[in-house]
Amino acid sequence: MSSPVSISLSSPLPSPLASRLTPAERAVVDLVVTGRANREIAALRGSTESTVKHQLVSVYRKLGVDSRTRLMALILIGRTA
Repeated sequence: MSSPVSISLSSPLPSPLASRLTPAERAVVDLVVTGRANREIAALRGSTESTVKHQLVSVYRKLGVDSRTRLMALILIGRTA
């Protein structure tokens, strides 16, 4: 695997939501927002696609959503579900 890429985006999540996530989960969310697929996220982060999937499941659970679409809606409206 390649070495992880550092992405320097300001987090798209409002602070109360971002504070619920680990740094790795926030990094995955940052890449989801850019429209990247799990495979691309894994390659950029130097991890496996399975790891990214598990991180997203954890993100969904922590933020009270059940899909990538609802995650994006949550980010766009900037409030909890």
